[in-house]
This record gives sequence, structure tokens and C-alpha cells, in this order.
Amino acid sequence: MKILAVDDDPIALDILGECLAQAGHEHVTLETSAKRAFDMLRETSIAYDCVLLDIDMPERDGIELCADIRRLDRYRNAPILMITKHMEQAVVERAFAAGATDYVTKPFAFVEVVTRIRVAHALVQERRAALDSYLALQNSVGQPAVGRASVRKSKDMPPVMVDEEQHVSGDNLLALPVFRNYLEQAAREDKAKIHLTAIKAQYISRVFELTSSDEFLEFLKMFAKAITEEFAPEQVFMTHMGNGVFLCSSHHAPTRNLTKMEDALLLKLRKLVETSGFVQDVPVDLVMGSALKINPTPKLNFCRASKAAIARMDSRDLEQNAVSAA
Repeated sequence: MKILAVDDDPIALDILGECLAQAGHEHVTLETSAKRAFDMLRETSIAYDCVLLDIDMPERDGIELCADIRRLDRYRNAPILMITKHMEQAVVERAFAAGATDYVTKPFAFVEVVTRIRVAHALVQERRAALDSYLALQNSVGQPAVGRASVRKSKDMPPVMVDEEQHVSGDNLLALPVFRNYLEQAAREDKAKIHLTAIKAQYISRVFELTSSDEFLEFLKMFAKAITEEFAPEQVFMTHMGNGVFLCSSHHAPTRNLTKMEDALLLKLRKLVETSGFVQDVPVDLVMGSALKINPTPKLNFCRASKAAIARMDSRDLEQNAVSAA
């Protein structure tokens, strides 16, 4: 894996480089200048697989550099790990909103560095395998092969997770592994305020059947946009868990009762769908669970927290079905 690490502190950079070398990573470039690093990312003939950025740098901080890197097509999905001593929730949120994938904390701990890089490497390998499989499928059925940069989801692929285009939608819609990293980092702060809410787009299988691949992804974007607008001015990060279920993180629990919030959210979503004009007769409905408060913890059990939030949504769904059947 080709790695670029950027930190204006040469001593910290050398320590990080030593950690990576001991972990068996040979193709590592160390750079102290944010400007030179950005030029290297743009000009290299073979793209870097993973980038590590220190947040506190003089000429351009790591969060700004991260946002700039994400604007480069070839790095739209590359893992970007932030290096920092800051664990304040506001800093964590800024980093993930700019496109960060994960965090590495200072002072460096060998085990943490190796673990975070291993996760990043797994993401790279997973995306490559999925893309190679897709290309092989396209070629096997006699369709013309296409370049890696132009591949998009096939209509035959299930709507398991939001694809890479969602990152640039501006709706704080994160890939599931990135959302998990965000929650785990945010929950470490002693004063962290996190509430987890699950919201489901009903009849998602029918929506998938009625739409093309691009239209289905556009529907997910509209759902995310409606959520963002409804939670405003509260900042919300979210991820698509699959099957139309969105998991949303906010500082505070919604103040309105669930029925009123569902109605308002549904109205926003229907307006977005109606004005889009991309497909007719798409069923639009949703259900929203009550918010689950996440207490500050050094090690968040993401699976347990997400299941608990989704269980609240499922419980409300059952209640509504029972009322409708009565």
C-alpha cells in the first residue's frame, strides 16, 4: 500500500514512519509541508492508497488539506487518517465533515497506528476487489470494459451501502465504516453529546425495483437531504445501514414529538421527490425511532448502539402497524 504521511513536526513524522516501517509498510513517503504534499498527490503517476494528515500545521491545517484532497477525483475514496492531539467533539466533527476516514492520536501508540492502517488497508482491498469483480462481470456478459474512474453501481447490485458519490453530496452522509469511526472518536470526549436516531425509508425494495441505479442513489441523497433539513440548525452525521435504514447522529435529541417530526420529514422528502421528476409512482413513506443517548466512553460498542437505535425504530414501526390494523 502506497502511503503519504504529512506532519510539520519532523520528530513526530519520523516516529510515525518508524511505526509504519515496523508494520511492514515499505512504500511510505514522509512530508513536512502541506503544500508540497498536495502537489505530490496531484502530480504522482500512481495515486497514493492512504493519506495521513496532521491537523495542526502552519501553512494549511490538516482539515483544510483533507477537504482539498477530497476534491481530487482520484482521492475521492482514498482513506484519509487525521493525526491529532485534539479529541474535542467539535474538532472531530470538522474533520469528518471535511472527508476524514479515521483518527490516529498523538503521542503515537504502535498498536493503534498499526490497527488504524490495517483497517484503512482493508477498505482499499475491499474496494479494489468489488471493482475487479464488477469489471469481470461486465466483461463476461459481453459489455465493453470501462475504466476504474467511470465505474458506477450496477442495477443488479443490491442497495447495501451508500456508494462513493454520496460523500460529495454535502449532506454529511458518511460511508458506514467512516460513520463508525466518527462515533467512536466523538464518544471518547468526556463532554460528548451524542444522540443516535434510526430512520427508515419504507418500501425501499419497491423503490429499488422502480428506479435505475443512478435514480436509486439520487433517492438516497434526497432522503439524506430531507433529514439534514429537518434536523437543522443541528448538525447531523448519518450513514445508510442498508435496506433504507439511515442511522443519524446529533448533539441533542429532537425536541418535537415523533409524529410531528415524521410528518415534517415526510413532507420534505415528498417535495424533493416530486420536484426531481426522475421517476413516477415511487412510494414515499418513513418511520423514525426515538433518539438513543450515547454516554461518553473510551470504547464505544458501535454494534450494540446501532442495534439499540434500530430496535427503537422497529418498535415504533410495529406500533404504527398495529394502530393501522385496528
